Order: sequence, then C-alpha cells, then structure tokens
Amino acid sequence: MNNRHEKLQKLHKEYVSNLKKEKRYIRLSQLAIFVSFFALWEIATSNRWIDPLIFSSPGRVWNMFLVRIQDGSLLNHASVTLFETVLGFILGTALGTLIAAILWWSPFLSRVLDPYLVVLNSMPKVALGPILIVALGPGMKSIIAMGVLISVIITTIVVYNAFRGVDSNYLKVIQSFGQRKDNHFSL
Repeated sequence: MNNRHEKLQKLHKEYVSNLKKEKRYIRLSQLAIFVSFFALWEIATSNRWIDPLIFSSPGRVWNMFLVRIQDGSLLNHASVTLFETVLGFILGTALGTLIAAILWWSPFLSRVLDPYLVVLNSMPKVALGPILIVALGPGMKSIIAMGVLISVIITTIVVYNAFRGVDSNYLKVIQSFGQRKDNHFSL
C-alpha cells in the first residue's frame, strides 16, 4: 500500500513538473513572438520596407512616449481622450437603450427596422472614422460620435433581445397587477 502511494506521489510530481516546463516553454515562446514582432517592425521601418511616416517605429513611439511623460502632456491628452471616449459610450448606451425600448413597444417598428439593425451591426464601424473626421472635424465631436456609433447598435440589439427574452411568467405577474406594455409603471 505504501509503495503504491509513493509511486502515485512520484507520478504526480512528474506531472506537475511537466506542466511547469510546458508553461515555461509557452511563456518563452510568447515572449519570443512579442520581441520578434517589434524587432521586425523596427527593422522594416529603418530599411523602409514599410513607410515610416504611416507606421512609425517602436523606437520613435517609445521616444515620443518618454518626451510626453517628461513634459507632462501625456496625462492631459490621455484624460481628454478618456473623457471623450467614455462620454461617447455613455451617450451610445443611453440612446441604444432608448431605441431598444421603442422597438420593444412597437412590434411594427421592430419588424421594419430589423434588417437595418442587422446591416448596421455587421458594418465595420471603425471604417466610419475617416468619414466622421471629414464631416465633423478632427476634434471632440468626431471622437464622441465614434463612441456613440460603436456602442449604439450593439446596445440596441443586446437590450432589445433582453427585453424580448423576459420570461412570460414575469409579464403575467405584472399584468395580474393591472399593468400593460403600453402604460407606465407606477409605484
């Protein structure tokens, strides 16, 4: 009995050791890919295999990062961008929720707009960035509009499907208290 237990412990230790080795190899491989990617990028821009004006280089990006940290402008720019992005997503989420509620209340409108929601959802919204910059300018408005565009369609679809997926028993309970879909809830 004791001999069998020792064999099992030995097998377990070997198994754990092999797992640790495999994890080290995976981490080293991931690190090698990461370093190789940036090294190849740096070599490609310095040899002009790719246009350094469009793709820059990791070294130039790092140097600019250090300059912006030292002059204190990085935090300022990052906070403005964060504010614009969060505001865009908040507005998009609120608008998407409102549209989802309207679609839930109006089955006719839901059937009319359904194909458009599918098309808008499948469209790459980031591709609209240049159009927004041309239409609204390269400022705060275009960044907020981009946040709204990215979140409004997804929010509409997710919230609308959640509204439609409400268990019918819950709706029956609400209706038993005299509420209908078309009148307001009162406390």
